Amino acid sequence: MKYLFILISLLLVGCSSKTNTIKIAQKCENTFVLSGNGNKILLFEHENNSTKFSLLKSFNHGEDAFYDCKRNVIVAIQNKYKKKGLDEGVITFNLKNNSEKLYKTYEGFNGIVARYKNGFIYSTASIKNGIVDNKKYGYIPKEKIFNKRFVSDPNYLKHGGNQQIYNDYKNGKLWYHYTEDKFFDLDKNKITTTYPFGMWSKSEIINDNLYVYADSFLKINLKTKKSVNLWNASIEDKEPNVKKLKLPKVSVRLFVNGVYYIITSSKSWDIATSRTNIKAVKFKRGAIYQIKDKKLSFVTMLPFDDIVYANSPDKQNLYIFTKSRKVIKYNIQENRIVETYKLNVNLDKKFELATVGFTNDNFIISFQEDRYSNAYIVLADKKFTKFSKPYNIKMGGMNISTEKSIHTNHMRVNNL
Repeated sequence: MKYLFILISLLLVGCSSKTNTIKIAQKCENTFVLSGNGNKILLFEHENNSTKFSLLKSFNHGEDAFYDCKRNVIVAIQNKYKKKGLDEGVITFNLKNNSEKLYKTYEGFNGIVARYKNGFIYSTASIKNGIVDNKKYGYIPKEKIFNKRFVSDPNYLKHGGNQQIYNDYKNGKLWYHYTEDKFFDLDKNKITTTYPFGMWSKSEIINDNLYVYADSFLKINLKTKKSVNLWNASIEDKEPNVKKLKLPKVSVRLFVNGVYYIITSSKSWDIATSRTNIKAVKFKRGAIYQIKDKKLSFVTMLPFDDIVYANSPDKQNLYIFTKSRKVIKYNIQENRIVETYKLNVNLDKKFELATVGFTNDNFIISFQEDRYSNAYIVLADKKFTKFSKPYNIKMGGMNISTEKSIHTNHMRVNNL
């Protein structure tokens, strides 16, 4: 009996040890990663054709994280100022051997812009100056170019102006300012390409072209580094309801098939009229607008105006989410609202819809009480007929990444 007891004990220890081994994702397209304000990263996987999901692995630092299934690593950025005692850089967590490695950088982070081929593009926080070279880089947004009137002022140098910028101006050369963008190669584990645009995280990649906002709406060829302007805001539009061509403040925005969609809410307002005016003077509220072929135009009205988020998993429909937990499915080609769904989620109303990611099968919907402390996630199928149980996470500023969507906004755009 004594030996039998020892044998049983060893078997129990073996089983216990096995449950603590690192879990490997069964299907890459079913995985999703949650990351917040630098304190936690969670890797999940849902079952095939199901809203049931489980936690595979958690990490205690890093942000803007995503799962690189090919290399079986979690990739994240680490801001030094958010975690004292930790260096800044790109960090990878290896799920095979439970190790982590930091590739140090020294220019700060404005966030990950897009995944591209064998790596990803991120924007730094380091401000640079350069000479405007349209032949080399294509279109340079006017907002970035040093004001001619400012440089030509006789007191420019006396007031601390840059001597080189002044000399180049005299020789007919203009300067512009930007934050650098970097491509981090995950095969080589280093930065291999730098772009001088100052990109934002609202982006879409089609082949080698990146559609992105960088003080203007640009299409950037990632191989040639040349940009094309997608919208000339100085030209009057023929649409009678949009005359000043200024995009409304507090609106949901996204690129789909290279077209930029602007979805207004009850709180949208026109910055061309007044910075303190909370009414949408030139724009309809609860409507879709688009920038296409360098033209801004009205598309359609929506049945609700409490719009807080939107995405397009299939590139054929816009899924527009409301504060009142409804989803409007709008078909782009047919220019019509196909369906309106209700989110049957059993959560207190104080948990407001924040941001939404997606896999092939499901939407991953986050609800946050306070973006710095407490949240729930719920998985819903694409027809919103099946919902998972709400899963509580003590996380703020939640970002959701999947194989199909590199990032979502870390907070809801429209705080209605």
